[in-house]
Amino acid sequence: MQKELLISEFTDELISRIDTHKTIDCCVDEIKKLALLAKKKIPTEKIIVNWKK
Repeated sequence: MQKELLISEFTDELISRIDTHKTIDCCVDEIKKLALLAKKKIPTEKIIVNWKK
């Protein structure tokens, strides 16, 4: 089922899933789309990351 969401709605749902330890496997393609959108719209913004190996 496809559904159009605002970025804020999608990110709220994604954060909720992460906080409640639910899988985000359902959203892999959408996470990629969000990453590409962020790269296009806010390429010079910075974020601190803690990469896990």
